[in-house]
Amino acid sequence: MPVPPELLLKRDGLYRRLKPLGRVLIAYSGGVDSAYLAWAAREALGEKMLAVIADSPSLARTQLADAVAFAREQDIPLQMSSSARNTSGMTGSDAFIAKTNCSR
Repeated sequence: MPVPPELLLKRDGLYRRLKPLGRVLIAYSGGVDSAYLAWAAREALGEKMLAVIADSPSLARTQLADAVAFAREQDIPLQMSSSARNTSGMTGSDAFIAKTNCSR
């Protein structure tokens, strides 16, 4: 089935927004939105992107397995962050992003 031209324009617009960023960190849940954004970032930026998924007790193991499998199938660089508390009191992706920003 051919992709409608209006969707191709939207995809190309997303690529145009991603490329000037140089590199990106994607908060990845494995849902449709974050999976598409991670895929598009991989297409636009290659290895200059990283998807991060926060593993927590509230995340069903099947959902985590599906998210990891999709990233692997699409060759999306993926890092898992634990939701264990740290000294700042933040958990999950908030702690990972704060740590990443502070370590630059």
